Amino acid sequence: YNGSTKIGTKYCGFTATVPASVKPSCTIQVLDATNIQDTYGNLVQGLSKLYVKTNFYAAYSSPVASYNVTANGVRYTKNEITTGVISQAGTTTITATVKDKRGRTSDAASASFPVLDYSPPAVTKLSVTRCNQDGTANKRGGYIKVTFSAAISSLNSKNNALYYLYYKKSKDSSYTKVSFTDLTNQYSVSNHTYIFEAGTSSSYDVSVEAVDRHNTGERTTKVSTAASILSWRGFKTSSGVEDGVGIGKVPDKANVLQVGWDAEFDKNLVQIGNRYSFQPDAFGGEKGYTLLAEIALNTLNVNAPIVFTINRRGAASPMKLYIRFASSSTTVDPDLGSFKYEGTNYGAFMIKTATSTWRLYVDNTTGWSNPCVQEWYTTDNQFSRLSVSFPKEQIAALPTPWYRAGPLAPQNIMDSFFPVGYILLLYSHADPNDMYPGTSWERIHGAFPWFTDANGQIGLTGGEREVSLTVKNLPAHDHGGTYTNAGDATKTHSWLASGGSAMAYEAVSVGDGDPHNNMPPYIQISAWRRTA
Repeated sequence: YNGSTKIGTKYCGFTATVPASVKPSCTIQVLDATNIQDTYGNLVQGLSKLYVKTNFYAAYSSPVASYNVTANGVRYTKNEITTGVISQAGTTTITATVKDKRGRTSDAASASFPVLDYSPPAVTKLSVTRCNQDGTANKRGGYIKVTFSAAISSLNSKNNALYYLYYKKSKDSSYTKVSFTDLTNQYSVSNHTYIFEAGTSSSYDVSVEAVDRHNTGERTTKVSTAASILSWRGFKTSSGVEDGVGIGKVPDKANVLQVGWDAEFDKNLVQIGNRYSFQPDAFGGEKGYTLLAEIALNTLNVNAPIVFTINRRGAASPMKLYIRFASSSTTVDPDLGSFKYEGTNYGAFMIKTATSTWRLYVDNTTGWSNPCVQEWYTTDNQFSRLSVSFPKEQIAALPTPWYRAGPLAPQNIMDSFFPVGYILLLYSHADPNDMYPGTSWERIHGAFPWFTDANGQIGLTGGEREVSLTVKNLPAHDHGGTYTNAGDATKTHSWLASGGSAMAYEAVSVGDGDPHNNMPPYIQISAWRRTA
């Protein structure tokens, strides 16, 4: 410009280079989210969690784009996080970087802290034996000697260490508690002994606990009645006096033969009380579902296992069923906790028919399989909690709801055979969500598979069941024919219709435009994709 007069214009280019030093920075603030450090002076493995806050400082006002924080071996992308419990003892290190919207990444900020080694309390050894009052071993003694070892993490000698013994007659409901005050705050206990008086005609349940500020370790065992070659005794019951017999021990149950030694039998066992029960073949030619057993729960359940071994004609191996009722139940009517099988899958079903009453059915829809209970078993302290009967009934169809036994297979084996994403094809409408507990499947329907190469998009859908053709879809072709003067001065030609009569001059139109089926010959099956 010359004054206010524009003389001309010239353009010049230049390059501005921002040095690498122009980048954001950050700091981190780390706190013990559980306050464990206040108690022990350090973080503690398996107990402490960390609160981490990352502070962002911009370079020339460029705003933050992302956070990258690594703590306890896990990567986070938020500026404030709380970790899970610290998994390793020794030293834990937290690092953080930030990136701004120029794409510049800060130098790493880091902090390291010592972590104390910690394991929950453990009773490492527990042995019990009948003895005399002075502790001398005697299988017929009227005392029980308890010997145990235990370990508790000291945590800079600031952790608690307490030890307790509980014992009771097996038939009783409440325990006698012994506190070992002489062992208070001893973090390692080796072969500590305690002797208590124990009636020779009763078996005893014994438990030892090691307790610190945070957890409890426990080990339990059972002591039999005093040894005896052959013993008989009477029991007072509501119906009078009933007998019990013991071989190798003093009996402590009425109407039961109790054996305290290993036993060998030279003849086949046909039936032994409630512990093993046999059912003869039934319903050989009838088709349907065979009722093999009815389980009635008599008192509060404690998640004890109930095991049935089932056999049938023509099977390569028996089917073993493992039944547990939910231990969290607070009434006599618990839910079914788990229902698993191993061996040959016969198809086993549990159905609740009344309060605290469940029925066990086996699939006999093909007929002539002759299913039967070979044996059943539960733990000793569970006999009084349930009863099993064998109604021997056959039904044509199962009432709902029913629960089918799932395979007793470790999840890692299941994942090896059926990884997430696996496509399962079935010639039935069976639901793999019921067949393979612990997995999730969704049905695939209404489409054919298209097998892609490594560059294809998995899950992409397309195609049409029916297609309507357009003129562009028709192959190139000619229409032949003859034409004649139609006697119209402006429309000089027309097509002849069948029979030779003249058609209208406008374009000839044929066809209805209906879509045609676009699928090759097929057979319907069901397909499922594992999602979890």
